[in-house]
Amino acid sequence: MNKSIPVYIEAYDHYSELGWMSKSKLKKIKLAKIFVSGFLVEETDIHYKVSCQICEDGDIGDTFVIIKSAVIRMDKLPISKPPSEVSRS
Repeated sequence: MNKSIPVYIEAYDHYSELGWMSKSKLKKIKLAKIFVSGFLVEETDIHYKVSCQICEDGDIGDTFVIIKSAVIRMDKLPISKPPSEVSRS
């Protein structure tokens, strides 16, 4: 079973828009923030990979790749039991 760490991350998100726009519209574009909570499944010097779901067989779902330079805040989240110790009902 995966021993991934539960985390909460606030980060700036990228923005993209197709087509032409005026300079005045460009000046009005603001960075958006994202708020992600899940399990830190991979970390490199450049990015974090956070998955919101982990199955007992190790498969993952709803994964975000977040560039470290865009991170505003990252906290480890408390958890009463690691996912590997949660029993099925």
